[in-house]
Amino acid sequence: MPRLRLLSSLILLATLSLATAQPNAHDTTNEGSLDRLLDDIERATYRSSSVDVERQLEALETRIDDATPRQQHRFELLRIRILARSGRLDEAAERSSRLVESLGAMDPDLAQRALNLATNVLVVDGRFDEGFRYFRRALDHAPAVADPQMRADTYSVAAEFYDRIGETATAVSYADQALALARQHGLDRQACIALERGARALLHSRGLVEAAARMNSAITTCERAGESVFKGQAELGLAIARHELGEPEQASALIEQAATTFARAEFPEGLLELRVTRAEWALADGDLERLEELLAEIEPQLDRPGELDVRARAWHLRAELAERLGDRYAALDAFRRAMTLRQERSERQRTMRIALLINEQDTAARSQELTMLRDRNRALELEHERRQQADLGLIYGGSGALVAAILVIVLLFKTGSDRKRFQRMSQRDGLTGLLNHTRFFQLAHQAYQRCRQQERPFVIVVADIDLFKQINDEHGHLLGDAILQRTGTCLREAFGDDALIGRLGGEEFGIALPGEDTDAAVARIEHLRAVINESRAENEPSITLSFGVAERGRERDLDALYARADQALYDAKDAGRNRVVTVARLVLESARFTT
Repeated sequence: MPRLRLLSSLILLATLSLATAQPNAHDTTNEGSLDRLLDDIERATYRSSSVDVERQLEALETRIDDATPRQQHRFELLRIRILARSGRLDEAAERSSRLVESLGAMDPDLAQRALNLATNVLVVDGRFDEGFRYFRRALDHAPAVADPQMRADTYSVAAEFYDRIGETATAVSYADQALALARQHGLDRQACIALERGARALLHSRGLVEAAARMNSAITTCERAGESVFKGQAELGLAIARHELGEPEQASALIEQAATTFARAEFPEGLLELRVTRAEWALADGDLERLEELLAEIEPQLDRPGELDVRARAWHLRAELAERLGDRYAALDAFRRAMTLRQERSERQRTMRIALLINEQDTAARSQELTMLRDRNRALELEHERRQQADLGLIYGGSGALVAAILVIVLLFKTGSDRKRFQRMSQRDGLTGLLNHTRFFQLAHQAYQRCRQQERPFVIVVADIDLFKQINDEHGHLLGDAILQRTGTCLREAFGDDALIGRLGGEEFGIALPGEDTDAAVARIEHLRAVINESRAENEPSITLSFGVAERGRERDLDALYARADQALYDAKDAGRNRVVTVARLVLESARFTT
């Protein structure tokens, strides 16, 4: 399950230095002294709490009125970061939007920093369209920015966003670019962030061995940079990787280390995810007493704003505990809360993905239109030159005009063809040829509503290749890609042309079956399970898949149904993999049975 962290891209762990605590020690009306003071805030106070930083910023605020524009912009950037870190996202978002309006008056490095910060704050605050517009501007401007720190920060932001929408390969690529810049210029803090973000993307894609190596390097680099929050996140990520690699003792030691780091940094979201992870381990070990103790610790945080996935995991654990203690009503209530949060998270992720893809398509379309206009203008210039050559005669003039017209028509046709090709590419997964995440859910939503209006059955299936990470580790990613391609082919053959089939990310697939019920879906799945390994090459290992199946009942939209199928897949994995778990329709009960 993805381990997303809400405010990791917004952190500035800053407090003022001793000189700030004793304002009379410096003449802060002096421009150079104020610059040094702002340098101290950015450079020397990574380990203190946001409360301490905010108090010191308030003490400095009265002196900023007489500062230079650059100093005022630096101060405002610091204030926005602290507001975001302390959870006041709405205020931080409004200040970010106002600050970006004055980009033309900023130095290039501060303008890039403002774009990066505004992107993070607005996206975390749910204002995706506005945030991704700033993101695209920051990414486009990054190569021209002289300050390598600003370029590295921009690529790290890109890694964060692509990881959030499930594009882990792209996320790792941007993290690698940020890391290369940071190492080239000796930027330890930027290297720390790039290592942690690249490792997190690998952890989400089940590349546990490489993720562990990067997390280990991130811990050392973050310690050297004095970056407490990302160090704690790297320690937690390494603990998760070690636990899933079958090294529980190392995992326990690392998670204790992360708890200490988060506590010192006063980072509540990190502590919440850490405790939820501990609770999941306690459940896996059957230690219900420890599970109940951990859930009691985190319960006050569950209704506060924050990362949806972490809170959904916590409510799922609460449901499991209640069920084992025989409290059916509490279990049902907790399960519904978990399902609601997972549904909201799924919708949020899809909205982010659509907003990001739309911005990318708009950029590509504008580029094609500019190319077309340049070509057309060149054709017109050639035509003008031709007309000036009187010795060619009228007949050549007519022929030249015809050629120019044909050229323009050809260019327009090519542009239209390229746009259609780009649109097709944006709707399909490049490896398997199946629908991509965004297009699958667009079409599935439409099909679901039609079935609901016509009172026809509708089934959604979520499938996952078992132990795919081990296949990649043991046989390499090329063979892993071949298995994904073969799986896509088998899915098309098993479910037919009437099914909507998409690759949702990594080794996970979605199948929507309009007009079919659970029995028909399970029959198709059993056929697929029987033939999945028949067409494999000699060097390919045999594979198994786990399936979650849910049929339309009283759900008002596809998201609710998908959340139930996704939970069923989770149960199939938890029960040992290589099985089908179906969810009874809501008009009956929320019980499950395994086939």
